[in-house]
Amino acid sequence: MKSEFLMLSLLILGPASPGNDIDVYLQPLIEELKDLWCNRLDTDNATKKETFKMYATLRSTTSDFPGYAMLSGYSTKGKFACPYCHYETGHRFLSNNNKSFYMAHRRFLDADHPWRYDTKAFDRETEERAAPEPLTGFEIEELLKDWKNNFGKLQPKKKNDGCPWRKSSIFHTLVY
Repeated sequence: MKSEFLMLSLLILGPASPGNDIDVYLQPLIEELKDLWCNRLDTDNATKKETFKMYATLRSTTSDFPGYAMLSGYSTKGKFACPYCHYETGHRFLSNNNKSFYMAHRRFLDADHPWRYDTKAFDRETEERAAPEPLTGFEIEELLKDWKNNFGKLQPKKKNDGCPWRKSSIFHTLVY
């Protein structure tokens, strides 16, 4: 994509970030995108000297891992830190220093890769499982269909109850 067709609509630095409340900041953008998708916009084509109806969509977002957690509502810490592995994240906990670490990344290698069977260099176990299947958009929609979002800094934090989601992202309200 050419740089003149890209738009940076929001940049929030780490210490001042709104966390899960980022959806409040994104509401005007989402409302405008919904309007442009449903009602389209009369747009002039200067080269052909004609008018056409233009749709507008949000194609993608670019963010770091903490930004991804804010935008998607998926917790990127603790037991479910990997959004690709979701419920099959190879999470372990070191009780002596309260740290999490993640294993089972060898399952993304080819089935005949020698590291899958290298017990000495890794955790004294072979890795015979296949890579996990990522959740589809329909599966995520089904998981979050009745989710109630609570915004504001005074909201109590939810305990990790076996669910990696912290909110239903405002992006899930887009119709496309």
